[in-house]
Parts: sequence; C-alpha cells; structure tokens
Amino acid sequence: MEININSSSTLSQIQEAFKAHYPYLKLAFFKITEGGPQEFNKAHLLTDQSATLESLGNATAQGAFSINGHLKVSTLEQHFMEQFGIPVQVFRKSGSAWLQTSTSDNETLVEQNAKGQMASTANSEHGDADYDLYHEQV
Repeated sequence: MEININSSSTLSQIQEAFKAHYPYLKLAFFKITEGGPQEFNKAHLLTDQSATLESLGNATAQGAFSINGHLKVSTLEQHFMEQFGIPVQVFRKSGSAWLQTSTSDNETLVEQNAKGQMASTANSEHGDADYDLYHEQV
C-alpha cells in the first residue's frame, strides 16, 4: 500500500486511504505541543478533517509515504513526524471503542489490525459485559 501525500492532502484523505487497508485501525492527528513532551489527548486532537498539511504549517511536506503491513506502528508514527511534522497516533478498534496502541507500538500494522478484528468480534459476540475485561492504557 502506498499513500501519496502532498501539501494539499487532507487529514480525511489520509485517514480514508489507511482505513481501506486496515479497517480495525485508525490514524489520529494531533497538534504539536510547544515546549514540552508531545501530548496525545483529546485537547490536542486535530478535529478539522478537511485541514490540509499546508494549512497545518507543513507547506513543504511532499512525496510518497509507503506503508505496508510489516511496518511497526512506532515506525509509522515516527515517519509521519519526521517527514511531515505532524504527530500521529494509531488506534485499534475494540468493540465500539478505539484504544491507543502505545503499549504495543512494536507490533506491525497487520498484527494490530488482527487484534482489533478479534477484539471487535469477541465484544460483539459476547455483549458489552465482556468489554470491561479488555483494557489497554498509555
């Protein structure tokens, strides 16, 4: 899978291309935290899905970003920051919730997507009562 990203790419276009190949994963884009460690919380989430890389101050971000299933989550997140200056986090589907994969960033996209599929299937088969048994925290 290859996603071509340039300064006019919107966050929505990037997310949709990613979701087409990894339906149990999603990319979340965050504002850059100035003067401290990067924070990946709701307050820093970029919510304008029509925003372009250019509008986020990355007018020089160009080129193709190649993503395949054997890429580790941590590598994907690092490449987005290095190439485009945008903090990204991968989230995995679990039932009706999305969990940040920070404790398992050393796994590949294929592995994470499979975990998301299993967790979502298990939660839908057993109801919401079992959902409380599955947690992943930062």
